[in-house]
Amino acid sequence: MSKIGFEKKLEHTKDILKKLQDPKITIEESLKLHKEGMDIVKAAQEQLDKAKLQYEEFSKDDT
Repeated sequence: MSKIGFEKKLEHTKDILKKLQDPKITIEESLKLHKEGMDIVKAAQEQLDKAKLQYEEFSKDDT
């Protein structure tokens, strides 16, 4: 999951949310989608944290 770009992760979570809003979805499928979505959000957050650290290091070098 980490090789997927941040924007693609956001798109994928939006797709999952749309599927979860379907009233015909089964409990099993909704639990599977929920876990998948949470994994994607976690990976995206890690990606943001890494980018923030890189930015902070870059900013330190500039001063």
